[in-house]
Amino acid sequence: MLEQIPNVFKRERRRDVVEKGPQSRHFVIAVERMVLLLDEMEEALSAHQWLAGDDYSLADVAFTPYLARLEHLNILSMIGERHRVADWYRRCKARPSFHDAIVKWENADYLGLMQRRGTECWPQVQAIMQAL
Repeated sequence: MLEQIPNVFKRERRRDVVEKGPQSRHFVIAVERMVLLLDEMEEALSAHQWLAGDDYSLADVAFTPYLARLEHLNILSMIGERHRVADWYRRCKARPSFHDAIVKWENADYLGLMQRRGTECWPQVQAIMQAL
């Protein structure tokens, strides 16, 4: 699979994550970026009901899968005290489009694997977050 990735930088980054898991520097960078994203979302939601204003928009559509992935990995606790983000995600999940775009395509076996792996990695995620 790795050899099928044509871009050498992407291929080696993926190899590093596959081989080292949460000890990969790329894992650390991903957690740091997610924390930054959550902080920026919380800030944006302090001014509006939705990410780009008072109406649901493509910004909300674009960011919903990131939170769904955290939930699938059983690490949605990354939201922490970002109550606006938590409320935003609840409202996104309540939309019929959430079911059509995300839930309908979920694979129970894959979700089980993701939940197990996410739960295993949660202590490392917490440690990275605490170090920020």
